[in-house]
Amino acid sequence: MLSIGFNLVQYEEIKSLKQEKIMYRIFFEYLYLKLETLQNKDFVYNNNTFGGEMYRLDNEDYVSK
Repeated sequence: MLSIGFNLVQYEEIKSLKQEKIMYRIFFEYLYLKLETLQNKDFVYNNNTFGGEMYRLDNEDYVSK
C-alpha cells in the first residue's frame, strides 16, 4: 500500500515536470522567433499599433525619405 502511494506521488511530480518543460519550450520558441524577426533586416517592427505590425522595408508608404 505504501509503494502505491509513493508511485502516485512520483507520477504527479513527473506529470507536473513534463507540463513545466512544455511551457518553457513554448516560451523559448516564442522568444527565438521574436529575436529572429527583430534580426531580420527586411522587416521593421512597429510597436505603436495594437499587437505590433510588420512592415517590409520596400513598402514605399512606410519608408521615410
